[in-house]
Amino acid sequence: ALLIAVIFSLLISGPLRHLGSAIRQLGAGEFNSPIEVNGPQDIRELGEQLDWLRQQLAALNEQKMQFLHHVSHELKTPLTTIREGAGLLQDGIAGDLNIEQKEVVQILHDNSLQLQSQVESLLDFNLALTQEQPPEQQAVSIPDLITAAVNKQQLILQSRRIGIQTRLVPLSVNGDTRQLQTVIDNLLSNAIKFSPDRGKIDIRMTRQNQQLQLDVIDEGIGVPEEDRSRLFEPFFQGKTPSNSPVSGTGLGLSLVNRYIHMHGGSIRLLDSSKGAHFQITLPLCSL
Repeated sequence: ALLIAVIFSLLISGPLRHLGSAIRQLGAGEFNSPIEVNGPQDIRELGEQLDWLRQQLAALNEQKMQFLHHVSHELKTPLTTIREGAGLLQDGIAGDLNIEQKEVVQILHDNSLQLQSQVESLLDFNLALTQEQPPEQQAVSIPDLITAAVNKQQLILQSRRIGIQTRLVPLSVNGDTRQLQTVIDNLLSNAIKFSPDRGKIDIRMTRQNQQLQLDVIDEGIGVPEEDRSRLFEPFFQGKTPSNSPVSGTGLGLSLVNRYIHMHGGSIRLLDSSKGAHFQITLPLCSL
């Protein structure tokens, strides 16, 4: 009886492990690999049902991405028209504007830019879900990306008197320039959003063996403990600071996380006595 029990245990332990692995695969959103489970008939039938579920989830996921792509493009076209129309009004093409009219046109222009940025984030995130590797691979200078990101934010930095302290090292990584620029832009934008007026943001680079380490530290409200586990989830938004006029889409950090992992790196939120401290590691260019 003991021998029979041992043989039976050996016969089902392997298939049960495969079932467990398949369930974890579905839970992680991996719908491309077929599920095949060997063993007794009941377990094989359960594996077939799991594979049927995988196919249904894959179809629903494809429909979701097509919907997001369609809606994003449908929104982008009229937004471009609104922005360009507001720009023509600002230039006086339709005649001179009084002070109140100029303020209204400026609000229209600024909000169209904000909404277009959110639509583009949605498009980028939708595209990133279909990619496993960066679309382009070339040597990318991280200090150049940081400098470009800071320059783009000069107006808001000056208006809120937020200081930027950078400690840069001439290091490069292999990857896609646009995606890596998005990573830096989103991290800096996030730090500015949560920083107090007259605050300071620290951006520093170091080399750790064959890894580039990038730290972005702000003096904002920090990340509550209950939000940390969901910080990189799509569309998750924590508490928005009162001095921030924009709530965002909740895709910024999720997109950063996706791009960083596509480049073979990692991102984490470190404990900090004040504000938020994000740390990124990326493999350096091969010599």
